[in-house]
Amino acid sequence: MKEASNYSANLTYQTDDFSRAISAVTKLLVDFIDRSRLSDGPVVNLKTVSDVTKALRLEQFVELAGGQGDPGILGEFVETYLPTLIRLNDPRFIGHQVSRPHFASALADLVNGMTNNGMAVYEMGPGPVAIERFVVQWLLGFVNWPDGGDGFLTHGGSLANLTALLAARGTFHPESWREGIDHRHVFLVPETSHYCLQRAICILGYGERNIRFLPTNDLGQIEVDQIESVFQAAVDEGNSPVAICANACSTPTGLYDDLKSIGEFAKQKSIWFHIDAAHGGSALVSQTHRELLHGIQFADSVVWDQHKLLQTSALCTAVLFRNPESLNRIFQQHASYLNTCNDDDFPNLFHQTIECTKVPIGLKFYLCLLAIGEQGLADFVDALFSRTEEIYRLISSRDGFVCRYKPQSNILCFQYRPEEFDPFAIRDQIIREGEFYFTRTELKGEKYFRFTVTSPETSNDIVSKLLDRIEETAG
Repeated sequence: MKEASNYSANLTYQTDDFSRAISAVTKLLVDFIDRSRLSDGPVVNLKTVSDVTKALRLEQFVELAGGQGDPGILGEFVETYLPTLIRLNDPRFIGHQVSRPHFASALADLVNGMTNNGMAVYEMGPGPVAIERFVVQWLLGFVNWPDGGDGFLTHGGSLANLTALLAARGTFHPESWREGIDHRHVFLVPETSHYCLQRAICILGYGERNIRFLPTNDLGQIEVDQIESVFQAAVDEGNSPVAICANACSTPTGLYDDLKSIGEFAKQKSIWFHIDAAHGGSALVSQTHRELLHGIQFADSVVWDQHKLLQTSALCTAVLFRNPESLNRIFQQHASYLNTCNDDDFPNLFHQTIECTKVPIGLKFYLCLLAIGEQGLADFVDALFSRTEEIYRLISSRDGFVCRYKPQSNILCFQYRPEEFDPFAIRDQIIREGEFYFTRTELKGEKYFRFTVTSPETSNDIVSKLLDRIEETAG
């Protein structure tokens, strides 16, 4: 194929160089994933940032590339880079809530990176906008609001939760965008909410004094019978509750709040009901587990990450609204350099999203849906939840180990002889060794080991070896 131009390498690139680089990097990634799935080598190589910088030989590679650059060196650098990464495809990774992505989703990252379409302005990405609208409607089909609802995709649960609360503020105080906030507004939030919810409230211009924490039980679930007293105390102080938030599921434990009871309370009091279902929303695709989100139909807004349980590469998050008009209450701005048209034929998304040059994140999930299918996504969620319950039974049956609850999702907390040993110290020592990766959390002052099962290949044998290591480390 004839090259498009004779520009020098520092002004453009040759597609042959691109092809060679892709081929080299693809081979390295295939080997990296295969070795990860076989647990060949450490799952994490935790060194100081200074040591990692030296291992990457960053200055040396810049010198090797020379002042004009060298595309041929890219594969060599990636080969040096991969060993510094934590290996999510390793079944010994039982850590944070990040999916091991399907290769189809990763292909979307490549396509997006090369085509570089923005999509907040429709004329910059007609295809990406059409895909996002399809994905949003597909997701809304599981929420099943009476009037359908609406929404969009954004980069992660933190932005999504912020956007949802912006809509709540705009609904209860339509002049807030022009006049500023009403300091009497308060938000009812569970003690176990993700930190981004509290951060969002403060970003909106409210302070921590505007947050009323809802009491939770020993497992971090909202005590429904105490919501009324918290609400009334806020009113008696001269405040106006704007919204109540619930977890589906909570980040520390993976347990779901009683959405139906909370939703009915919100409806009775005419306040906004927001559900942070960033992690647990994916149970909706499962016939077996969707009942965990019973009551979601009462929500005014829902946040749902596809990169947690639906094998989509980060980041891809849906923020969904029961009332489509809520989308018009988020931002109220005009920008002369943008096409302000916002009709059904040429929909501009910058009216709703924080991002302007927004990556076509819908493609990441859509390609995954094509490759796996709806049933495949459901089977994957079922497999992770089932695997976690089996691990729960294994740990519960072992002497000295304590599980305080039966898991509802793929997150499980447990302890080992809690009266004698500090789980945090044991966990930190084990992950420094690199053979296993898992996390930790604290509930009501008690410390726990925390598993997030992200691979169906995390076997009982792997878990048993980790439990052995916990015992050995405890002494």
